[in-house]
Amino acid sequence: MKEAALKKGERVALYGTIFTAVLAAIKYTAGEVSGNVSLKADAIHTSANLLTIAAAYFGLHIAKRGENERFPYGYYKAETITTLFISFVIIALGADVGYEAYTHIGRSPALQYGYLAMGAALFASIGAFLIYLYELKAGKELNSQSLLVNARESLADTVSSLVVFASVILSYFQIPYLPAIIGLVIAAMVIGIGISAAKNSILVLMDSGIDPNLLRDIRECIYGVRGVLDIRSMKLRRSGPFVIAEAAIGISADLRLDDAYLIAKSAEDAVKHEFPEVIAVHLQMVPAEIGRIRV
Repeated sequence: MKEAALKKGERVALYGTIFTAVLAAIKYTAGEVSGNVSLKADAIHTSANLLTIAAAYFGLHIAKRGENERFPYGYYKAETITTLFISFVIIALGADVGYEAYTHIGRSPALQYGYLAMGAALFASIGAFLIYLYELKAGKELNSQSLLVNARESLADTVSSLVVFASVILSYFQIPYLPAIIGLVIAAMVIGIGISAAKNSILVLMDSGIDPNLLRDIRECIYGVRGVLDIRSMKLRRSGPFVIAEAAIGISADLRLDDAYLIAKSAEDAVKHEFPEVIAVHLQMVPAEIGRIRV
């Protein structure tokens, strides 16, 4: 399951890279021909997105490597490190877009080949939105943070292309301020996406930020196993798109060793079956305390 999930994520990132490159080329060519500065700037923004998607591909590719002596838990956190790098790039892109928008406040550039610029911007926005849906679906299915971050960035690219489309229309009416103000709003949104992604990545690298609902659900799953009397402690930590669980389980002190092993094996199998993202369950069997036994 692990290798298949990572291969699918790698394939999604590769396709996203190719399609985004096509959109960037279309926007830049149309901007060059039409002389529309906003469209060319948006094309550069999209081109920079290629770096983040390519980084996601690289991270997922590295994560496919198996465990070894040096990395006994595998390379799965390579995906998280890549996501952190992507988030910094997104923040820089947002700042660049914001600066570009600020420098154009009050300007009213002459419109040239408006229909070409509008058509390219509209086509690019539709294409970016389809990439967003593709990455979002795969990211949720595979629990891949890098793909989810790229999906949010593709959505921002969709909106930025629509802003360019609107700015071309507004240029007919010589409205100088509105396109720049919209650009500043989009820049703030992009920076917010980057900050959120960076925060989540740092929390994962520090073994924090686990969804409390997931912790509760896994606890309930273990309690459902016959022979489990109480759960003394439980910890979860994320490793890339996967989760590792650790728990101290209380069982009857009268059980034989082989019976205790069967309870532990049943609990491990139940968790892995119910939660495919859990790749390892480390259980410690301890005598149940009378006051802690769940009834």
